[in-house]
Parts: sequence; C-alpha cells; structure tokens
Amino acid sequence: MVKNVVRIIKKIALALFYILIYFAFLYLLSWQVDFLEEDAQNYSDVVTILASIASLGVYLIILYMREKRVGRYIKIRDITVIDAVLSFMMAVGFRVLTGAYLLWSETNIPVLKKSIEGAQQGYNFNTMTTVCIISAILSVCLVAPVFEEILFRGFVLKELRGAMSDKVAILIQGLLFGLAHAALAQSLFAAVYGIILGAVYLRCRNLSVVIFSHIVFNVSSVLEVKNTDMLWQMFFTGVTLTGVSIVIFFYIHRRQKPEMSGKITGGN
Repeated sequence: MVKNVVRIIKKIALALFYILIYFAFLYLLSWQVDFLEEDAQNYSDVVTILASIASLGVYLIILYMREKRVGRYIKIRDITVIDAVLSFMMAVGFRVLTGAYLLWSETNIPVLKKSIEGAQQGYNFNTMTTVCIISAILSVCLVAPVFEEILFRGFVLKELRGAMSDKVAILIQGLLFGLAHAALAQSLFAAVYGIILGAVYLRCRNLSVVIFSHIVFNVSSVLEVKNTDMLWQMFFTGVTLTGVSIVIFFYIHRRQKPEMSGKITGGN
C-alpha cells in the first residue's frame, strides 16, 4: 500500500516537473524580453515558441538520462483520412460549444466576465511587426498544439499511467492541461477538451490525431460569434458534432478497448 502511494506521488511529481520546466523557460525568456524590449508584449509568441523548443530539448535529455525510449512517450504516426475527418469534426464541434459557453457565461456569471474577455481577445495585426505576426500564427496554429500534445498527452499522461488507472490518469492530465491555461474561463473548457483528447489518444495511440484536432481548434478560435440569439443553436450543434465524432472514433478503434480498462498499466 505504502509503495503504491509513493509510486503515485513520484509519478505525479514527475508529470508536474515536465510542466514546470516549460513555465520556467517561459518565465525566464519573458523576463529577458521585458528587460530588452519596450513593446515586450508583442513578442510573447516568440517567447512561447522558444520556451517550447527549449523544453522539448530538456525532455529529450531527461529521457536519455533515464534510459527511456522516445517512442514510448511520443507516438506520432501517419493520420488516416477517417481519423482526420473525425478529429476535424470534434475540434469544430467543441469550438462551437466553447463559444456557446463563453456567450452564456459572460451574461450569467459576472465573476467570469473579465476572464472571458481575456480569452476572447484576439490579435491586432495592424499594430504588429511582420516578425510578430508570423510568430503569432506559428505559435497558435502549429507550435502550441504540437508542443502541448507532446507534453500533456505524451509525457504527462505516460507518467501518470505508470501508477494509476487510465481513466484517473486521463482525468488528472486534463485538469493539469486546464490549469496550465491560467485564465479561469479558458481553464474550464481547456480541462474538458484535455480530457477528451486524452481519451481519444489512448484509443488510437497516435499523437498526430490529437495534434491535428488541437490545430483545428486553435485555428477556428479566430472565428468568434457574438450573437446571443444563436446561443442554443451553437450549444446543440457543438454537442452533436463533438458527441457524434467521439462515438464514431471510439467505435472504429474499438479493438484498443483494453487500453481504457481500469487496470494499472505500463509507464515505467
């Protein structure tokens, strides 16, 4: 019993350590940019890209020191057409559902209003330099989705599965994914999406699938809808698209059902 508790604590600590490495780089680079640039805010995406690359480098060094194979943590294969279509449906559906949630919360939950405004704030490309525009697009549409999936659905989920059931591991990594987004409004729907992506990943064992879905979600985030008259249409459309895509996804990957069992699996 004691050994199991110690094992769980170690695995959770290691998962948190991977996340903290990224935030450490993010803080250090942000501090450096703030020191050198007056308009440091415009370079936040450059900082995010550099922090992601630096963190991945450290992760690989840690795996080397632990004598672990990279392939056990980063499982990237070609994505099939069916998986791509389902991932697209799931991302768009959840993005529409997120939009409905933000619209409803903004008018019904005053405490979330400021957080929602921050979550919905977009880029003003007219005031940004070419370098900042390119870095913003790369960060939001490519680097962030790829890095976050490798970190949370790769390293974090892998470590957690080494000491607890898959279902609990999926739940915890999803909650950590949500907390990593800092803003309260963002954290709530990010946690739910993180749980969905974790379950989908363990079903297909291919990071390409969840990376693609994450990219589509981030890209579609620029398509904001402010019409509250469409709230319930958005809600039902989002639920339908997300739910149907997940059900079909789990059906076509049903042969991997044992991976979702409640038994403690590998991860050492």
